[in-house]
Amino acid sequence: MEHFLQYIVSLLGILISGVVAFIVSRQQSKIKLKEIFSKFSEQLYLERLRAYPKLYEITGGLSTLLPMDNQKNTLGKAELQIFLSKLIEWDEKNAILAGPEVMEKLFLFRRILTVMVSESNKYSFIHLTQAIGELEFEIKREIGSFTAESFKSYKKKIIEDVQEYEERFNNYKLKY
Repeated sequence: MEHFLQYIVSLLGILISGVVAFIVSRQQSKIKLKEIFSKFSEQLYLERLRAYPKLYEITGGLSTLLPMDNQKNTLGKAELQIFLSKLIEWDEKNAILAGPEVMEKLFLFRRILTVMVSESNKYSFIHLTQAIGELEFEIKREIGSFTAESFKSYKKKIIEDVQEYEERFNNYKLKY
């Protein structure tokens, strides 16, 4: 009976050691996965910091040429095609780095620009201005340029600006 009791105590010791080893091993695996994910996230963030300024340069360059208020449009399809080509080139090299929100806005911007380059009049410069603003907003948000408050106020400003541009555009159309 005494041997049987020693045998059970030994077995319990082995069992407890096995469970503890499993738990420790599992915890270490979780820590290692967190380290890998953290390293990946940091690398992705650094790559976005490298790539996004070029995209922002493309959107900014185009937005400075867009007609404002009641200005006459002097931007032709050839100029739009140049920006579309730059956008496609950036997209082919860097789109894999973009998060889902940036990709959604990038796709919309590219679609509007593509349609505007074609003979279609489906979109106006107001749509293009709005798409640029939304894309730039998501770029800034994704790389962390915003605090929570500035993020909300910037989004509100974009909406107000677009509404103002639409009113001006509609008033301009009514006058002429």
